[in-house]
Amino acid sequence: MKKKCISFKTRSYKLNDIKLALFIGSMLVLLSFSFALTSTVTLRDGVTDYDYVNAFHSEPMHNVSRSKMDNHTSFKVAEITQKLTPHAAIYIDGNEEFAAIAQSEGWRGNGSAENPYVISNISITAEVMFYGLITVLNTDVYFIINNTRLYGNPAAGGAGIHLENVSNAFITNSIIYRNSGNGIFLKNSANIVINNCQIYSHPYNVNLYWTNYTTISYSNISKALTGIYMINANNNNITNNVISENKEYGLK
Repeated sequence: MKKKCISFKTRSYKLNDIKLALFIGSMLVLLSFSFALTSTVTLRDGVTDYDYVNAFHSEPMHNVSRSKMDNHTSFKVAEITQKLTPHAAIYIDGNEEFAAIAQSEGWRGNGSAENPYVISNISITAEVMFYGLITVLNTDVYFIINNTRLYGNPAAGGAGIHLENVSNAFITNSIIYRNSGNGIFLKNSANIVINNCQIYSHPYNVNLYWTNYTTISYSNISKALTGIYMINANNNNITNNVISENKEYGLK
C-alpha cells in the first residue's frame, strides 16, 4: 500500500437547518454522558442515541485539502447481532417515493431529523443493480441504514450502497463486501455518516465523488485496490478507522 502525507486544518461549520438546531437542544442531556463507542441507551433497532446525535452534530468538522485518516485498532467493528431478513434490492428516487416505500415496507420514522426513516435488519445479495443494492437518489430526508449485509452485486460498477444527490444519511452497523464496483458510492452528496461498518473486497471500498461534509468513523475498510477514494471531496472527517491491506492506496 502506498502512503502519502496529508496535511489538514480544522474549521467549524454551521448547520443552517432549524430542525437540526431543535434536535440538538432536545438531545443535550444525552451528550453529557461519556462518549463511548458502545452505549447502553438504545434509540431504534440497535442504533444508539449517541451514535446518531454525535454523528450528525459533532463540531468542528475538519476542513481538509483531502481528508484525515487516523488508524486505530482498539474498537470492535460492526457485528450483525440480529437475524437478517432476505430482501430485494431497494431503489428510491425522491422524497415522495421514499415516503411511499417507507409506508409500504413498514419502516419506522417520517424522515425528519427527530424521527428519521430506518432501513434495518435486511440482507441483500446477488441482484444485478447498476447503481447499488440500496440506491437512494435526490433526497434530503433523514434516514438510517442499520444492521444490514450487502454483498455480491455483479453489475459492472455496481455498489452495495449508492447515494446520489442525497443529504442526511446515517449508515451504521453494516457489512458490505464483494460488490463489483464500490462498497459505498457517494455522488454530489453531503452530511453523510458512515459509522461502525465493515467494508471490504471491492475495487473501491468507499468512493466520494463531489461529496462534502461526510464522516467516516470506527469502520474497517480493507482488502481493496483503494480503501477510500475521493474526487473533489472536501470538509470530510475520516477518523478512528482501520484502513489496511489495500493494494494501491488506503486513502487517495
